[in-house]
Amino acid sequence: MKYEIPGETIPFAAARDLELLTLGRETMQMKNFLALKYAELVYAGRWFDSLLESMDIFMKDITKTITRYVNVKLYKESVIVTGRESQNSLYWQDISRRRLIPSVIGLGKTSLLPLE
Repeated sequence: MKYEIPGETIPFAAARDLELLTLGRETMQMKNFLALKYAELVYAGRWFDSLLESMDIFMKDITKTITRYVNVKLYKESVIVTGRESQNSLYWQDISRRRLIPSVIGLGKTSLLPLE
């Protein structure tokens, strides 16, 4: 991708990283699956297919949560993400410092235990 479209490498890497921060695993899997199908439809010239229009609506809907910024570092023809932030992040800073442990075995209840 670097040699064909070098100007697109940076925004693509930043957007992909922000998607990983804001979209759930199943949503990402479906997005990746539909991206391949979308490419097939476009390659076949089926621009006005109802399936293509439905995929457009899905993609626009899931990208509503992809907001804020990504810091990147450019080094020797590569893009390295050094930081990111989003108000729609699935990552919670306060929970990252704690771990879930089973408090009652067999009942599925959990409690938070500080690691500090």
